Amino acid sequence: MIVNLYADHLAKTPPQSAEEVWLDTRTQSTVYAQAAEKVGLTPAEYAEFRKRLLDGDAAYVRLPRHVDAMAGNHHGHVYAIHNAQMTSSVLGWRVKLHDGKTVYIPQTCGNLSVVEPNYVSIPVRVATPTKTVTRIATVPYVPTLTQVAPAPVVVSEAPNYPDSIPAPATQPSGIYAIPIIGGIIYGVTHLGGGTTPPPCSAGSNEVFACRK
Repeated sequence: MIVNLYADHLAKTPPQSAEEVWLDTRTQSTVYAQAAEKVGLTPAEYAEFRKRLLDGDAAYVRLPRHVDAMAGNHHGHVYAIHNAQMTSSVLGWRVKLHDGKTVYIPQTCGNLSVVEPNYVSIPVRVATPTKTVTRIATVPYVPTLTQVAPAPVVVSEAPNYPDSIPAPATQPSGIYAIPIIGGIIYGVTHLGGGTTPPPCSAGSNEVFACRK
């Protein structure tokens, strides 16, 4: 719908700054509160709009020709025109709200105007990164059998002794003693020339016998 900005003004006089717009919302609090409701602003959004005006967050710009809603006041009756179209390009203030809505105030009339956020849903294809999976084969551990050389077998060869060693033939000492003594006696008695051997100091007799 085409609107006429020169009729049904909210502001009694065209504002010259954002501070004057905020002052109009204060002096005509009922009118502007009703206008905010008509154009679709919640109480929280309207309070944010007024605070941003006071904080200097309003930009002086050229307004768009088309707005989603614009409020007007016709002889004390506040109304709103939706999908409003302006016939000429005008200047005014722009206040962006945190939820995406934008509030415009044309300088010629001070009417509240709202543009809703235009969200365009664009499908976005997100490439899923390819994961490289390295598979490691699990092999059961088998201990390696180490070839160990057998220990050398030491064979101790015993000396080749005969099964039995003949014991030396021993004769009773008396066997040898008897012939020796007999020979001595025989020599003494038969070869010595007498029965009594000579003294050893004189030497022995023929059978090597002597007496001490």
